[in-house]
Amino acid sequence: LARSMAEIAGLGGLLIVHAEDPHHLAEAPQRSGPAYADFLASRPRDAENTAIEGLIAHAKRLNARVHVLHLSSSDALPLIAAAKREGVRVTVESCPHFLTLTAEEVPDGATEFKCCPPIREAANQDALWAGLADGTIDCIVSDHSPCTTDLKTPDFASAWGGISSLQLGLP
Repeated sequence: LARSMAEIAGLGGLLIVHAEDPHHLAEAPQRSGPAYADFLASRPRDAENTAIEGLIAHAKRLNARVHVLHLSSSDALPLIAAAKREGVRVTVESCPHFLTLTAEEVPDGATEFKCCPPIREAANQDALWAGLADGTIDCIVSDHSPCTTDLKTPDFASAWGGISSLQLGLP
């Protein structure tokens, strides 16, 4: 990552990253089935937080520009805010589904809500709103990823990972 980031920085480019650390994901419990709680446990906040922490460290060291896609973990907001205060060139987006839906509301088997990173708890959502209000989160994007209904099986492990979310961003 650092080598790629250095090359992109040398070209004046922007590195755009889906921030989930693969090592944290590999260590998380992986269960198939319809339980949303099991799916949520398979995509822990630490996977996002660790990836973002590493991106920020590399961006700071290399004076590189980075953009974090679809932030769902509010735990990363203090890291991002501190980096911005220090002049690190990092921007962050979140999505309407993270700001309007909560894990507590996702029924088991409702894989139409499966996305990565996942929809998290209500307290997390409140913190994302605060991060948007204070400018830590720079923009809201749809992350629109529709699919045919046959790809949304009731098993979170095998269902298509994406939300048809364009409509959530419309007034």
